[in-house]
Amino acid sequence: MEKVKTARHSPGHLGLFAALLLSTAFAFGPDVRADQDACDTPVGRLVSIEGHVETRHPGGTWEAASSLRGLCTGDAVRALVKSRAALQLANRTVLRLDANSTLVLGDLKPEAPSWLDLLRGALHISTRVPRALEIRTPYVNAGVEGTEFTVHVDEAQATVSVLDTPSPMRRFA
Repeated sequence: MEKVKTARHSPGHLGLFAALLLSTAFAFGPDVRADQDACDTPVGRLVSIEGHVETRHPGGTWEAASSLRGLCTGDAVRALVKSRAALQLANRTVLRLDANSTLVLGDLKPEAPSWLDLLRGALHISTRVPRALEIRTPYVNAGVEGTEFTVHVDEAQATVSVLDTPSPMRRFA
C-alpha cells in the first residue's frame, strides 16, 4: 500500500493567505456593474462566496452574486441555505455573512458614523479602523469602534457577542 502525503498548513499560513486575499481584493480598480445604476464609489466588495449568495439593488430584484463585485449604499446581500459570503468595506472592515442571513449596506462614510442593517441571520465583523459602525437589527442596535464581534438575529431576538474590544462599545436606543 502506498502512503499518500498530505500538505499541512499552520494556522498562521492560513491567516496570512486570508489577509493577502482580502488585501488584494480592492487592487482590481473600480467595479463595473452590468446595469446603469452603478454608484460612483462602491462602499464595499464581495470577496468570497460559498454556495448560493444573492444581491439586490434598492427597489430591484434578487440576482446571483459574483465575487469582487462592488456594492453600493442600499444594496442588500443574502446568503441562502448552506451558503455564506465575505465582504470587505471600503474602510477595510471585514464582514462574514452566515447562511440564511440578509444584510443591507448603509451609507459608509469615513468622516461620519456608518451603519449596516442585519435583517436576519448571523454576521461576524472584524475591524481595526477607528471609525464608528452601527449595526441595526429588528430588535437591538449596536455601535462599535475598532471591535470584533458577532450579531445574530432570529425570529424573536437579536444577540450581540463581543469577541475583542480594544475600544468601548456604545449602546443605541
